[in-house]
Amino acid sequence: MRRLWLLGLVFCFAGCPSDTTNPADDDPFNSDPNDPVICVGDPDSNIVCKKESEFWDCTTMPNGDVKCGREDTQTPGGTGTWECTEEGTKIVCKSKDGTPPAGDSEWSCTTDGEWTVCEKDAPVPPGGGTWNCQLDSESNWNCTSEGTPPNPIPPPPTNPPPTTEPPEMPPGGGQYDCYEADPAAGAPSLPPGETWATVVTKKVVYNGETAVYVRVTFNKAFVDNTYGVNAFAYQNAQGKSTGHSFKDLEESDKAEIFFADSKGDLAMHLSVDYISASSSASSGYGCLGVKGGEGQVIVGNASDVLAARSSLHVNLNDYGYVLTQDSPATDKNYTPNPTYPKWIFDVWYEVWVRWSAFGAGGPSRAYITGIHASPSKIGPKSLTVTPTPCP
Repeated sequence: MRRLWLLGLVFCFAGCPSDTTNPADDDPFNSDPNDPVICVGDPDSNIVCKKESEFWDCTTMPNGDVKCGREDTQTPGGTGTWECTEEGTKIVCKSKDGTPPAGDSEWSCTTDGEWTVCEKDAPVPPGGGTWNCQLDSESNWNCTSEGTPPNPIPPPPTNPPPTTEPPEMPPGGGQYDCYEADPAAGAPSLPPGETWATVVTKKVVYNGETAVYVRVTFNKAFVDNTYGVNAFAYQNAQGKSTGHSFKDLEESDKAEIFFADSKGDLAMHLSVDYISASSSASSGYGCLGVKGGEGQVIVGNASDVLAARSSLHVNLNDYGYVLTQDSPATDKNYTPNPTYPKWIFDVWYEVWVRWSAFGAGGPSRAYITGIHASPSKIGPKSLTVTPTPCP
């Protein structure tokens, strides 16, 4: 049976909108509560996010049986070496050198003498059916349904209508919001159907922890991932044409994101790094999140930030396009370059924050108040933005 290798998958981020008008139809975060988004991986290297159903590799056998395998992470993770077995409807893992996962984890762990024992409810393919599941020698979960294929998962519900208020987050449903800038503050007019920034907010599962995911995307009229000889349309505050270098993106670019708790009070304020020198990144450069570069936690606890990533990080590390002098050549329509077909020209930031950081009710909203790039295409390095109905 064909295996499902996580690291070979395309990130949801590659399917992010190419403009700022609507979320991409194939964005895994555009999901429904019956098929929630799950994220696994190392925050410092690779993060994979998919719908739960997509973690399962299913094959219908000639006799009508359905076999499904899942290879995401059937161990508690963290440090140590785990030995896992199935016991009834649970997966039980033991380790002599492992440490229990912290925070809101699906694993229940106890330590007795030299052993740490963790267990969780075993997953089954979504959609229904009666399954017989077992762990193999590599801790992969394999399930067989005797002639009863899983029921199809219902299609995602229609996104809730946009609002001028900061978004509330229905569990599993998510929110897509748009932001405008005041022309009096130096913001030129945008083409019809565009706004200066968008914010996608979702309740997801990240490495077994309930989390809130946020992606902030800036309009390419403000800043983009073109630089070096292939940069275009950049100007200073006096309106004179300037260049745009990789160093510009590395030195000062960031996104500030705010979170309110269930009462509406400010509970967290983050500054997320865009790209910085990083010995842990395969390209030598990576998004340092809130732990370095331009990133920091201004309000809240840094330990509650599970991971962060940027579009340029994905270009350099996940796609392997290690271009630190000149970005791929393109045109004003951002036509993909045949040599670098996956290159993301949009500048976006994303962050995963522990849901429990905001109390039992979780966060009520995630929002921005401004966008920043040095330099920007319009002259001013920063623009104040406010929520607006999406076009």
